[in-house]
Amino acid sequence: MAAKHTWLKRIAAALVILAAILAVALGVYVSDYSRAGSEAEAIIAVDSASDASVAVADFDAFIAVGDENSEYGIVFYPGGKVAPEAYAPLAAKFAEQGVFCVIAKMPFNLAFLNLNAADSAISAYSGVSHWWIGGHSLGGVTAASYAASHTSKLEGLALLAAYSTEDLSRLGLKAELVYGSNDGVVSRERLDACIAQLPASSVLQIAGGNHAGFGDYGAQSGDNEATILPDEQQAQAVAAIVAAMR
Repeated sequence: MAAKHTWLKRIAAALVILAAILAVALGVYVSDYSRAGSEAEAIIAVDSASDASVAVADFDAFIAVGDENSEYGIVFYPGGKVAPEAYAPLAAKFAEQGVFCVIAKMPFNLAFLNLNAADSAISAYSGVSHWWIGGHSLGGVTAASYAASHTSKLEGLALLAAYSTEDLSRLGLKAELVYGSNDGVVSRERLDACIAQLPASSVLQIAGGNHAGFGDYGAQSGDNEATILPDEQQAQAVAAIVAAMR
């Protein structure tokens, strides 16, 4: 009997140690993410200053950029393990085109941990008449999943170096898929398969663009070098999406 209790104690101790190791590993994993660059930080730091060219409001759940009474709005899901602030330059370009942009903040910077993040943003800004949802990389995959079950709230879906895992072709949404010709991260096969599953879609390949160029967070592992500046890549992406909206 004593031997049995000894083994049970050893098993319990081993499980506690294993749980501690997993907790540490998880902590290391989620703390290792891509931070926003200096351009993005400068935009966020404005935070609705009176002399700002684009209004910015940084909340707990999201970052709002532009005029909240715009006719068109887009909720944007960041890429996996990328700080939401990194997409401030992209959001500012939407705002300059008259599109209100809300960048969702995700738990541990992983969009799939809060699939319905768009709900709070859409509810908060009733002045916007036409909503789209979009996302970069893993954020785009999650945004597509949200679109599949929330068609009554949305008019379209924007995928930046991302694809849908579901067939959205009959949902009556508009769609725009944008990727860089030098992207070394996203699967080209996945992108090609996705196009047939998108509704009324258009596709833009940005010559010289890469995977990380849609945000301001530095180089990404496995990516290829871009031959155009991120500013140009983002401008082309926004122009295509805004054209699809209107």
